[in-house]
Amino acid sequence: MTLSDVVAMERRFPGVDDGRKTAAVLAEHGLSMTRYQQRLNALVDDPAFVVTMPAHARLLRQRRARLSRGRRLTSAG
Repeated sequence: MTLSDVVAMERRFPGVDDGRKTAAVLAEHGLSMTRYQQRLNALVDDPAFVVTMPAHARLLRQRRARLSRGRRLTSAG
């Protein structure tokens, strides 16, 4: 999966996954959603990606932080 593949997927399926994104990731890239998220997180931390697409990197980092905060609050409760 390339940088452009990830960006295209995130543009097609922004926000919360309702199952369509999971199905598309599996069909188009042969990846589980967990593996896709691992690759996405690695990409967001890649300096080359940040330089190439700073706005997109910032949005993805913000989404990751928001989801992480939500998981921490849910597991702490």
